[in-house]
Amino acid sequence: MSVDVCLLLLVAVLVVASFLLDLDTFLRDRRMRRPQQWFADFYPAVRIGSTAKLAAATGLTTRYMRHVKRGTYVPDPRHWPAIQQVINNGHRM
Repeated sequence: MSVDVCLLLLVAVLVVASFLLDLDTFLRDRRMRRPQQWFADFYPAVRIGSTAKLAAATGLTTRYMRHVKRGTYVPDPRHWPAIQQVINNGHRM
């Protein structure tokens, strides 16, 4: 292998390593913020809401939603808009 090819491979490896480190940091930060935001913005209303209505709106199971209402699980943020819609519509128990 020529020196040029070796240098090119080394640069490529360093770029990929840098990307993976940035990705790991991004994902770690996202995981840390998610529970804080959930418990501040959604949990108080979800805790007293209808398990069936929340499950139907999100597509999650009622079993999973019971864990969410207990505070043992935090749903993925992709479900938060549906949960917010149920909260805004004044879900009843």
